[in-house]
Amino acid sequence: MDGQLHSEEVRGLNILKSIGAVLAGFVTVVVSSVGTDFILETFGVFPLRVISENSMTRG
Repeated sequence: MDGQLHSEEVRGLNILKSIGAVLAGFVTVVVSSVGTDFILETFGVFPLRVISENSMTRG
């Protein structure tokens, strides 16, 4: 019975590690995307994004 409890604890830790890995990957993608946009806009490769009133109204 002690071995079964240990197995369940390991499985729970593996699930937490997997969730943490997915979240870390998501954060990495967001940070690198925003960082790349910032750098390219700073050097003038991409124009700054400006939202006009016309693009905000539909209809």
